[in-house]
Amino acid sequence: MLSRNSPFSKKYQMGKLVSWQRRYKMYGYEGLERRTHLPRYSAELKLRAVMDYLEGGLSQYQIIDKYKIASTRQLFNWINKL
Repeated sequence: MLSRNSPFSKKYQMGKLVSWQRRYKMYGYEGLERRTHLPRYSAELKLRAVMDYLEGGLSQYQIIDKYKIASTRQLFNWINKL
């Protein structure tokens, strides 16, 4: 899997491709389809994801994969609300 921070990725702006690759790996073809609605997350899921981040045991990408969160931006929005 490509890393968003690799020199190749930065040079060729591969972030979007990496995101698509991650979503395809997690959800299959459906993960690449355009969303028609925003996903809703329970307060419990939000809290568990934020706690995993604060404990430092998992990377942000591992957390969004674990909890099936749409993006790292969503995770950081929850963290910043603390």
